[in-house]
Amino acid sequence: MLRHAASLLLLASLTAGQEPADSLRVYTTERERYEARTTVTRIAFGGQHRLMQEREAAWAGFTTPAQFAAWQAGVRGRLAEYFGPFPERTPLKPRLVQTIDRPAYAIEKIVFESRPGYLVTANFYRPKGRPLPLPGVFFTCGHGGEGKGYLNYHACCLGLVLKGYAVLAIDPMGQGERQEYFETAVGRGGTPWPVAQHQQLLRPSWLVGRTLSGYRVWDGIRAVDYLISRPEVDSTRLAAVGNSGGGQMALLVTAADPRIAVCAAGHPGGSCENAYLNGYTARDRELLALIPPRPCRVIVGRDSGENHADKVNDMQRVYQGLGAGEGRGELVLVDGVHNLEQPKRVAVYEWLNRWLGKEVEGAAEPSLETLSVEELWATPHGSTIKDLGSQSGTSLNSQALDLLRPPRPLPADAAAATREAR
Repeated sequence: MLRHAASLLLLASLTAGQEPADSLRVYTTERERYEARTTVTRIAFGGQHRLMQEREAAWAGFTTPAQFAAWQAGVRGRLAEYFGPFPERTPLKPRLVQTIDRPAYAIEKIVFESRPGYLVTANFYRPKGRPLPLPGVFFTCGHGGEGKGYLNYHACCLGLVLKGYAVLAIDPMGQGERQEYFETAVGRGGTPWPVAQHQQLLRPSWLVGRTLSGYRVWDGIRAVDYLISRPEVDSTRLAAVGNSGGGQMALLVTAADPRIAVCAAGHPGGSCENAYLNGYTARDRELLALIPPRPCRVIVGRDSGENHADKVNDMQRVYQGLGAGEGRGELVLVDGVHNLEQPKRVAVYEWLNRWLGKEVEGAAEPSLETLSVEELWATPHGSTIKDLGSQSGTSLNSQALDLLRPPRPLPADAAAATREAR
């Protein structure tokens, strides 16, 4: 399927833009050109109803928790079919750039490598004066161009650290200090909208058997590796938290990484984050079904216009099938729209406190002293590529292409090149 999509996408590219010369014309009608342009999308999104019916039929035949657990193990063993292959773990090479000290906590500016040369900028929020070890939180950002410095996300991390959580917030690819399409002179701008940055990487990744969600999930898994490397963190009490595209990534990292004990996801979704090699909505539901029996709360603003009931109901089927008991998976509605403003943050605090043994902290949000986006940067000018020479998603795709078809040696001379061309 992937090879077929790649071939048709290449042919479709010949019809894009200006009218091609007759010698390059592949499709002769507007309908044919439309079919070519939409081939990859139709392949990725097609067949969802059939896939859901097949899963429903399988679940309907399960009568024991062991059968649901075996189904989960089967999906977990095929994650490469969804995300593309994950690489081997390599040294994180973390660097502490600077520490911001406050009376009750410190914020460490960190850079680490999720893959060789692929740099991830992060803020590690470390409580002071708390008994160790601390519960740890992996915080993953939604589509705010500022990434980890986006006010509502920074505020949530501050609220958590003031309640005694050690928090690691990272910039996603295409956001914050990890923008990949930018004005060369400054390393920022150019394509400031994060969804556009993600779309730029999404489709080419499919052609080499990779996905944006796979790249981001691996960043998250390596972030958890860093989090549990900290002596302050209790590796048995880990949570994943995020909103919007970050809510989707919190769910996916929880699904893929069994070390995560609890998840709180606000408004989870995103046209880039849940597009997999083998499908879309149906495959997304299969991945989210890997989260039970671990506690998971989906948080939605009443005025957001969003409906996440179907995905939560699917997860509830698995909680029940595993015999997990009541109250471990839920959808909650709170005041507001699609954001992580205070009512949603309070829902995060309450959920994590309940499951990580910190109910004494209470859910009310304390007074927060926020910082500017630039104050949270871990690079000199806000760009891992321009400041630090990081790899990019495009360069990772190039490496993946080399694995599929290793580069041929250069011809020795012009005559050899001519012979090879023939």
